[in-house]
Amino acid sequence: MQLLIPCAVGSPDGHWILCKVDLSQWSIVIYDSLSYKIPAESTYRENQVMPLRYLLPSVLAKSGYFEEKHMERKWDCFSIQIMNHKSIPTQKDDSSCGGFVCKYVDCIIRKGVSWNWRLSDIHKMRREYAFAIFCNAVEANDM
Repeated sequence: MQLLIPCAVGSPDGHWILCKVDLSQWSIVIYDSLSYKIPAESTYRENQVMPLRYLLPSVLAKSGYFEEKHMERKWDCFSIQIMNHKSIPTQKDDSSCGGFVCKYVDCIIRKGVSWNWRLSDIHKMRREYAFAIFCNAVEANDM
């Protein structure tokens, strides 16, 4: 089972990253559209998601996850991996991280969707997501 968790990190300006939590592997993979700006040996992003690494086992225990799966409780923290910036599209501006997170989610959920997109595609994607949200909101209100 996997969880996709958008995380707001960085201050004061803020930045969005995506954490893909794999409960079977007890790991978190970070998708960061600005990862190319952070040196490979840095633990900057790992430190920013530290609360998630340590609190998630407790949240899972309180939610009954382990009992439902007939598993022994795990209290150790999740391992962390950062997707290599050469493997995923990255942003070159300071304002598209939210769009990148949405597209990362889209690509992960809909397996087989191309990861071959660029910053120039974000404006079109924003319109498509806004339209989809609007259409679903209209459908829900019409019921």
